[in-house]
Amino acid sequence: MAKLDDFLSKKKDTAPILDLSRAIVKTKEDFKRLLEKVPDYKIKAEKVKSDDVKIRDKKFKFKTGKKDYKAMKEPYAFMDPVPNEMRNLKMMDLITVPIDWHMLTMLRPKNKLDEEYFSKIIELGKLEMKTAARDKRNFALDTQIRRSKNKAGVLEQRVVSCIECGEEFCTGT
Repeated sequence: MAKLDDFLSKKKDTAPILDLSRAIVKTKEDFKRLLEKVPDYKIKAEKVKSDDVKIRDKKFKFKTGKKDYKAMKEPYAFMDPVPNEMRNLKMMDLITVPIDWHMLTMLRPKNKLDEEYFSKIIELGKLEMKTAARDKRNFALDTQIRRSKNKAGVLEQRVVSCIECGEEFCTGT
């Protein structure tokens, strides 16, 4: 019984921490002797689940990088098609208004060809805006996409599957 009490009452002695901060090594033998005193620490390998591993594609990113910003700030490599006299005008101001640009500004290009060209640029901008608005309306009226708000108030979009064939975006043919 005494042995059992000795065994149970005996606490593990904490291993003293080896302090080699004041050790001075001058020869290889001194180094080997100090290295033998250093205990081997065994570290268990960490088990990683396959779900925790994230493989990141280096080429794909959502943010625009510094190089891309720099490229966007550089001037356009080709000549600007807008006539010199009209460059200080904001094109969007002329495009968004359904009035002819001649009535909105007193500035005019010097020759007739530049004036016709500028008119075509403005017309092209107006047509681009109309197309964007039409595409937006068509997207809103699309019957194959069902939109609904969830409890949090977030707008969700779901693609409706065809009842007959089970395909998404089926035209019924």
